Amino acid sequence: MTARAMTVRRLGPLQRALRSDFFRHGLLIFASTSLVNLFNYVFHFFMSRKLGVVDYGALASLFAGLIIVSVPSAILMMVVVRYAAEFKAVGDTARLRALGERVLWWTTLVGVASMALCVLLRVPIAHYLNIDDARAIAAAGLVLALSLVAPAARGIVQGAQDFRRLAVATAIEASAKLLLGMALVIAGFGLVGAVLGFAGGSLLSLAYTVRVVRSYAPSANSPLRLDLRRLFITSRGVALCTFALTSMSFADLLLVKHFFSPHVAGLYGAISLVGKVLLFVVAFVPTVVLPKATARATSGQPVLPILLQAFGATIGISAIGLAVIGFAPHLVIRIMAGAAYADAAPYVLPYAFAMTLLAALSLVTTYQIGLSRFGFVPWLVVVAAAEILAIQFFNGGAVQQVISILLIGHGAALAGCLIGVARPLGVARPFPHTTSALSAQDVA
Repeated sequence: MTARAMTVRRLGPLQRALRSDFFRHGLLIFASTSLVNLFNYVFHFFMSRKLGVVDYGALASLFAGLIIVSVPSAILMMVVVRYAAEFKAVGDTARLRALGERVLWWTTLVGVASMALCVLLRVPIAHYLNIDDARAIAAAGLVLALSLVAPAARGIVQGAQDFRRLAVATAIEASAKLLLGMALVIAGFGLVGAVLGFAGGSLLSLAYTVRVVRSYAPSANSPLRLDLRRLFITSRGVALCTFALTSMSFADLLLVKHFFSPHVAGLYGAISLVGKVLLFVVAFVPTVVLPKATARATSGQPVLPILLQAFGATIGISAIGLAVIGFAPHLVIRIMAGAAYADAAPYVLPYAFAMTLLAALSLVTTYQIGLSRFGFVPWLVVVAAAEILAIQFFNGGAVQQVISILLIGHGAALAGCLIGVARPLGVARPFPHTTSALSAQDVA
């Protein structure tokens, strides 16, 4: 046993946690995520006041819609992270870059087609969302195209556990979105300008990310052969899980925008803004967990400690946020959105608690995806669909009723997904570049 290993064994549990890669990388991503959240807060702080309640409600619904329709990119990103983490674990940097080049090419083609579709359908989409200016939908098409390309490219960086440059890429995106969006709104472009500024930030971040990916190897000439059966199983599980989680995160905004008055929808957008601060603050945890869980499983190391550390961080940070919101909800809503949204204050704490449940759910599902376990997916899909139907038919014309549905649904989903989470891995096999180190019983 080496002297370093003996020293680590003499350390207490807290000291070992503080010295771990998870803590160091988590702290880095937490710092960058906090900076991103700050920029996003300033963006919404400015837009909620400059655009007014109605146009800000339109902006919130557009962003929610974009997130939902860009789910395929989130799916691809998680699949890319898993493969990139495995290539990195065995030192295959040539195929790491080859994976990045292939992903960039195909997502660009899909992104251009998606943008063209948004332009063609801008009028009916604007009509459904009660948005007066159809040009905002066309501008959102550009955001959609970039949101299909940039996250998948960043998945290579995340899977390589290059968290420093991943942090830089996300910081570039958030800061540029803020500055460009504010500049265009001040210049008089209103809602359309806010959306175009968002697109500009994504474009700058994408340019940086592509440069990072190409630095991993001198060329991308290495053949990229993948086990198609395993790719299908992984993609199917990730796709269903991502659709369900995205629906549980943002479908309520679209449904409220459709069923409630524009003013109430604007208030609900502010409620969502405050509540999702908790969700976004702890979003760094799954970012670190996915590649680390995959790499540990590939190399046969214990994986459960990663989940325990991550769960502790998620609950601890969320508890602080809930305490602040519960102590001064009116002050929080005024700071976050402005005095015009004061009527939303009574609903902020229960919505924030629903987002805390969703954050824990996202962590647990990400951990299981990292181990190629998808047995929880059917339950998650059922609960997500039930939430949409419940809001559709039983909203009662009341914001509190919508939030109650979210609390029940998110809690039920988390309870179901926790079942069997501590099940040990099967017997690991050597990693032959195209096959996972997990046993067949874990791919289910």
